[in-house]
Amino acid sequence: MFGSDPRLLNPFSVTVPGRQLPNVPRWRAGFVLDYKPRRSATELIALYQFAGTNNERNLPAFGTIAVGASFDTSHGNVTFGITNLTNAHTGTFITGAGSLPLETAGGFALPSLAQPLRPRSFSLTYAVRTGGLQRPQVGDVSRIDTEQAGPSVRFGPLPGRTPENPFALDRTDPNCTPEHVASATALVNSLRAAAAQLDVIKARSGSYPETFEVVAIKGLEERLEYHKATDSYAVAIVPQVKNVLGLACISVNAAGDPLHAAAAGAYTDPASGPRRSEFAFMPRFGIYVVFHQGTLVENLAPPSAGARPADPLALRDQCPASQRPLVLDAVAAIRQLSGSGDGRTLESGVKLTPRTFKATRFVEIGFPDPLSRAIFTGCLYVRTATADQAALLGLPAAANGLYYNTSEGLITR
Repeated sequence: MFGSDPRLLNPFSVTVPGRQLPNVPRWRAGFVLDYKPRRSATELIALYQFAGTNNERNLPAFGTIAVGASFDTSHGNVTFGITNLTNAHTGTFITGAGSLPLETAGGFALPSLAQPLRPRSFSLTYAVRTGGLQRPQVGDVSRIDTEQAGPSVRFGPLPGRTPENPFALDRTDPNCTPEHVASATALVNSLRAAAAQLDVIKARSGSYPETFEVVAIKGLEERLEYHKATDSYAVAIVPQVKNVLGLACISVNAAGDPLHAAAAGAYTDPASGPRRSEFAFMPRFGIYVVFHQGTLVENLAPPSAGARPADPLALRDQCPASQRPLVLDAVAAIRQLSGSGDGRTLESGVKLTPRTFKATRFVEIGFPDPLSRAIFTGCLYVRTATADQAALLGLPAAANGLYYNTSEGLITR
């Protein structure tokens, strides 16, 4: 600092022209080590911080170490931490013991008071997720068994940030045998080539294309379908991966069920139906899987066969409390429109339109996004009609429609 103000030239001033400001150390440094094994719910972290002399605590130069571990569970997170691991410069009160004096403009040593650091401290925190749509939990590792008894493939959680190399083969899994490497290589090479072409298109036009044909490399049995997202894209692997154990050679992440996948921003086909699993690639998540096991959608029995609950608009017990208001609001409007009335669009964006098929009144239910549909169909009893069954009811041939009738309940194609 430089200056000629008389107050700075006072021999007792600790702010001396040409010298470092008081209590502002010349050197500060920090170093962080963060380790999280692939496909693990555990994360370890260590932090070292250094402050040189002339620090704000009037202590000699010191360094502190903090360590911690985080464990994600299906319902929350457990965090354990230790601060000031080495118990450096600890104390209970501010005293002159161990303090460094401040040098004045006149060369005097002005005594100071030292502010000691907190002694070694331990903390244990358990955080529980409540309310709202929950994203897939870190560490929510899922599993797919092969058709034969024996080996299984495990999947890690959706990554918190874009993976550096989503197409790298992972040969550390014991199920990744040489016979499975070929199918895994064909899949990742096809996706890598498509991603490179799409990045070139975006660089030229500023956005990803609305449509794009993904060319599969020879040896790939699955079909790859491109889907444009808001600021990204997804490549769906259709049908589900045939050689499941081949996935053991690839880093595949689990997006949970369709509801949680949509909440996380991962593409999922709302009309996919009760399939075992759904695989896709997105730049943000890499290759991931959406599980459809235990879906609430059931096959539709012939009309008026009685294969419906007493009240098809009654909420299921599995419907989360945070999602019930949206569903109940729509249910009340559907009950009213099932008898008479004009269509309407609810505040949630759900659109209700009365339709008449074969002299029978239905209410067509439209949704503003896949997530809203997933919430609605996950909280209610929905039956799926085949093309022949839909024809008997007079429903439109287009897939993915959702209709309600007082006799047949909620029906989708």
